[in-house]
Amino acid sequence: MENKTPTLAPVPAIAAHWRVRTETARRVLAAHGVPTIVREGRRYAAWADVLTIEGVPGDTSDIPVREPLLTRDDVAERYGVSPRTARRWLSLGHLPAIRLGPRILRARRADLDADDARRLEAA
Repeated sequence: MENKTPTLAPVPAIAAHWRVRTETARRVLAAHGVPTIVREGRRYAAWADVLTIEGVPGDTSDIPVREPLLTRDDVAERYGVSPRTARRWLSLGHLPAIRLGPRILRARRADLDADDARRLEAA
């Protein structure tokens, strides 16, 4: 069974999802104006806000959040290209990308799968 979007997530879980350090996740959340809640010494943020940062439109209740986003290196390995080429493809929009910050690009596996299927149908 797929994990559906919970209400709150600890910042370290968000960092793991984005595949960045916890401090980087805190900075990205703050830069986007996402409030964090402190409970028992741990910081939490709403998954809906996290998915908004990722550019997920509308209802987020059915989005699986346990699958981490793909890094530039993951995309490079998937397509058999260099990490530099993968970064270029992501930043130029040749592949669907999520920009978390000025230098942080990630991709969702499902988005890449859908893009690949679309390109195969067009060919």
